[in-house]
Amino acid sequence: MEIMVDIETLGTDNNAVITSIGAVAFDLSALETVEEILGRPYFHMHLNAHMQQADGRQISAATSMWWMEQNPVAIKTLLDGQKAIAKGISVAAALEAFSIWCSNNKAANIWGNGNTFDNMLLRDIYAQYKVKYPVSFRNDLDFRTLKYLVKTIDPTWKVPYPKYGEFKDTAHVGHVDAACQAYSAQRIWAKLNNKEIV
Repeated sequence: MEIMVDIETLGTDNNAVITSIGAVAFDLSALETVEEILGRPYFHMHLNAHMQQADGRQISAATSMWWMEQNPVAIKTLLDGQKAIAKGISVAAALEAFSIWCSNNKAANIWGNGNTFDNMLLRDIYAQYKVKYPVSFRNDLDFRTLKYLVKTIDPTWKVPYPKYGEFKDTAHVGHVDAACQAYSAQRIWAKLNNKEIV
């Protein structure tokens, strides 16, 4: 299976605090609804921000301000997640849990949204906490590049996204964002392979 990941952070540099990892497993050649993608076991886990900051990871004031402007569900998810994790699982254990989930889903590739963001930040935190990353560097793929490629073939084609209204209240909730990205990736792949898109 392919893995689409979406991390939530308190910064944009490689050493930013990661507040949560959300991921879904999907078949790139299928055309599924977001609900079907989320119908399989997905991954969503909060990582302890205080622990990370104590270990030298950074929080950006600009990103913190950006979070204050997001939808109430995303803010509540972030804050509730940090409260719940405060005395719980270590950062390394959370990373191990993600690796196990990837292994259980026979992860072929891990897709992130931007070649310098999700996967790079994940690799950085995995290295810092000395946990083995779930896939080879050759299997880190970029959803944003896929969107770019399809536009080079047909500049007028609009990348299909799930209807915004259905998921606007869960924007920036990692596993839901990942499922929406997987939905679009499947349709881009179909377009690139001249298949009918539904």
